[in-house]
Amino acid sequence: MRSLGLTLLLAVAARLSAVTYVVPSDREMIQRADDIVIATGVSSSAERTAAGGIVTRSVLFIDDVLKGPRSRGAQLVLTEIGGELPDLGLRVSGMPVYVAGQQYLVFTDANAEGEAVTWGLELGRFVLQNELALRSATGFNENWEPLDEEQPRDARAFVDYIRGILGHRIDPTPRYFIAPQSQRLATHATYTRASYLTVGSPRWRSAPSAALFSSGAQPGVDGLAALMVALNEWNSTDSTIAYGYAGPDETAASGFKSYDGINAILFNDPNAEVSPPVLARGGYWTLNTPFLLAGETFKEIEGIDIVVDNRLFNQACLNTVVTHEMGHTLGFRHSNENGGSGAPAPPCNSATQDCTSNAIMNSSVDCTSSSISMLRAWDRTAAALVYTAECTAPTIAATSAPQSKAKGEQVILNVVATGSPELHFQWYEGPKSDTSRPVGSDAASYTSGPLSSPTMFWVKVTNGCGEASSNAIVVNVTVLPRKRAVRH
Repeated sequence: MRSLGLTLLLAVAARLSAVTYVVPSDREMIQRADDIVIATGVSSSAERTAAGGIVTRSVLFIDDVLKGPRSRGAQLVLTEIGGELPDLGLRVSGMPVYVAGQQYLVFTDANAEGEAVTWGLELGRFVLQNELALRSATGFNENWEPLDEEQPRDARAFVDYIRGILGHRIDPTPRYFIAPQSQRLATHATYTRASYLTVGSPRWRSAPSAALFSSGAQPGVDGLAALMVALNEWNSTDSTIAYGYAGPDETAASGFKSYDGINAILFNDPNAEVSPPVLARGGYWTLNTPFLLAGETFKEIEGIDIVVDNRLFNQACLNTVVTHEMGHTLGFRHSNENGGSGAPAPPCNSATQDCTSNAIMNSSVDCTSSSISMLRAWDRTAAALVYTAECTAPTIAATSAPQSKAKGEQVILNVVATGSPELHFQWYEGPKSDTSRPVGSDAASYTSGPLSSPTMFWVKVTNGCGEASSNAIVVNVTVLPRKRAVRH
C-alpha cells in the first residue's frame, strides 16, 4: 500500500467505514445532549476542509425546542464528517444523513471547533414517521450485553418523556417502546457474492493480502493480541483472505483524517475520531472504477484502517470488536441488515440475502463470552463465497439405498455430497420435493425415530452457489408374525 499513487487515489477514491456502538439509555442521552429539537431537513452540501478532508453541512428548520437555547423557527446547521465532492468522496458508516422535507428528533453535541454535530453519530438522530421515532443504534448496552434489535418508540410518548425528564416531573422508567416486527429469516437459498457486501458491493479485486501496521497501544489490554485473533479468524476461513501484520509504525497514524497509503490499526484513538458511544470503526478506501467478476459488478477496495476508541476494554471484548471491524474492511455487511444506508438500518432482505443474528458480523456482537472471537457459519460462508476463486454448487454422489425395517426400529440414512464453500443439509420425510415435514439437523446423516409404517425420506444439500436434491429413499416397514402358542 505504500506504493500507491496518493495524488491519483485522492482524486478518485471514496471512503466507507463501520462503527460499533455502546448505546446509552435515553435518559443519559437526554441529560448529555446540548440541544434537543424537532426539526425538518432543508438542505445538505459537502465542502472540503482546510486540512483536505470533507464535511457535510446539513441545514434544518427548527419546529420545536425541547432542550437548549435555540429558538423555534430558527435554523440548525449540523456539521458531519464525510460527504461527496466531484473529485473525492468520504463515506462513513454511522454518518447521520438528513433529507430535505423529512422531520427528525435531533440530539446535538459540539465538535472540537465548536460546531453543532449530531450526538453520537446516528444515536442522536430519530426519524419521525407514522407517529414513530426510529433510529439505527444496534451494539452493546452499558453492561456489555448485545442489543439485537433497536425498538421503535411512540413519538408522542417519547417527546413527553423527554420533557418530563428535563422538568424533573416524571417516573424515569421508559414506557414508550413498541415491540419491533420480527423478520422471517431465509435458510438454504442461493446467494450472490454481492449479497454479502455493503452498499456499492466493495471487494478486493484479488486475494485480500493487506499487511496492517499498528500504531499506539490500548490501555489495560493487549491490542496486538486482539489484532492477531482477528487475523487468524479471517485467514482460517475457506477463502483467499491472507491479511498479515506488518509491525509497529507510529507514522501510520492518519486514521480517517487523510489517506496515507498505509493499512493500519490505530489503538487508543490518537486523533479523537471515535465519539464517546463508539467502540471502534473499520474503514476502507475504494476506487470509483467498477470491475466485473463472474457477472457481478464490484468496486475495488484499495486500503483499510481500523481505529479503536480510547477506553478500557476487557481482552475478550476487544478481540470481538477488532474481529468484527476487520470483517467490514473486507466489505462485509451486517449479517442481520441489508448493507444499505439510511435510518433506520434496513433489515436483511430474506428473499435475496442470507440473514442471521448468529454471526460476528451481526450488528450487535456478543461481548460477554471468552470464546466470542470465533467466526460463525455465516461469517465463514461469506468469506468463502466472496473470496473464493471458484464457487462449486453441491453435487450428490450417493445416498443410502432403500431399506426394510421391522416395525418399531429406526433407520440411519446418509448422503455423500461435494461442493464449495460449506455445505448445509436438510432432510425431509415424504416424497421428493415435499418440504412440509423437515426432520433432522444440519448433517450428512439422519437417524429416524421408531418407524410404524412405510416411509420415504429425501435430503436437500445447499451452499451459497446452489443446491441439489436426492431422490426419495424408500424405507419399508414389516410386521413380524406373532409366534403361535404350542400346546402340550
